[in-house]
Amino acid sequence: MEYANYPTLGELLRQDIFSNSQVLSGEAALDIPVAGVNLTDTPDYYDWVSPHELLVTNCYAICGDAPALSAFIGHLAEKGLAGVCIKPSRFLGTIPEYMISAAREQEFPLIALPPTIRFADITKAVSDELLRRQTALLHNSIAVNQMHPSSNPPISSVPFLVLGW
Repeated sequence: MEYANYPTLGELLRQDIFSNSQVLSGEAALDIPVAGVNLTDTPDYYDWVSPHELLVTNCYAICGDAPALSAFIGHLAEKGLAGVCIKPSRFLGTIPEYMISAAREQEFPLIALPPTIRFADITKAVSDELLRRQTALLHNSIAVNQMHPSSNPPISSVPFLVLGW
């Protein structure tokens, strides 16, 4: 999958919705593209996440399981996620230092969310930006196609014309 037209995690974190959030680790990796947002919060979360997703969680499903919390960041980094946003206030209290240390060791973006943020608002903000960028790409593709009315290049050549692939 080509990620050139996806927003980076750093770009998303500059949106107003994240203004009271705190990047705890992975500052050097904020240029990773985000292809989607995932709200999975199940004990088997590892089976439901995909590369380049931003996971948003309160860790409810694993909050009482110290080994699961210890392995959490490593599993997410191994799966190739763009990062994780944790709202610790209700179930963790604070994000445990060992989770922050694990994220720092792996240069994995870990973002602490404030207690007042709604997951639905994060999902909307990320999804809106993804849709905005895909719509712009589609408009550009249509414009390129219309610039060549006599030759009518096949639709398969549009990514090359627009993106230079």
